[in-house]
Amino acid sequence: MNITRTISEKVAEKMVAPIGAKILSLIEERTDLANKSVSDTLPKDLKECFEKYKSTFQKASCATLCNGRHEVRVDGLSYFPASTTWYPHVEVGSQIIERIDKLRLKIDKLKEEKEKTYNSIVSTLLSLRTFKRVQEQFSDAYEYLKEYENVSTSIPSLPIDDILSTIKKYK
Repeated sequence: MNITRTISEKVAEKMVAPIGAKILSLIEERTDLANKSVSDTLPKDLKECFEKYKSTFQKASCATLCNGRHEVRVDGLSYFPASTTWYPHVEVGSQIIERIDKLRLKIDKLKEEKEKTYNSIVSTLLSLRTFKRVQEQFSDAYEYLKEYENVSTSIPSLPIDDILSTIKKYK
C-alpha cells in the first residue's frame, strides 16, 4: 500500500505538534506580559470600579503598547477599560516593548520553521511512497505511520510469468 497525501499530512501534523505547542506557550507568555503591563498602567481605583461595573465601561481586548516612537500591537488581551476599542495606546516601559517584540520574532521564526518542517515531512513521505521504505529510511516517521498501515488490504502482485500468460490467453 502506498502512502497518500492525506496520510502524509496527518503524520506531519503529529510530528510537528511539539513545535506548535512551543508556539502556543510563547503566545501565552507574550499575552500574559502585555496583560500585566496594561494592568500596571491602570489606577487601582479604576480597576476596582471596572470590576464592579464592567457593563458601563467601554472595553478593549487589544492594545498598542508604546514608548516614544516604538509601538507594538497586541491582540487577545483580557478586557480592560479604554477610551476606544480599537487598539488604544498604552504607555509602558521600553524593556517591556523589547521583550514583547522579541517574543513576536521568536513566534514568527517558529511558525516559519514549523511550516518548512511540515512541508519537508510531507514531501519526504510522498517520495518514499511505501510503508516499508519509510520504516527503513525514516524510522521516526514510521512510528506515527504505523496506525495507517493496513497489512490485510495489500494485494500481492502476480509473478511476471503469470501476468504474461494471462495476457497471451486473450490475444
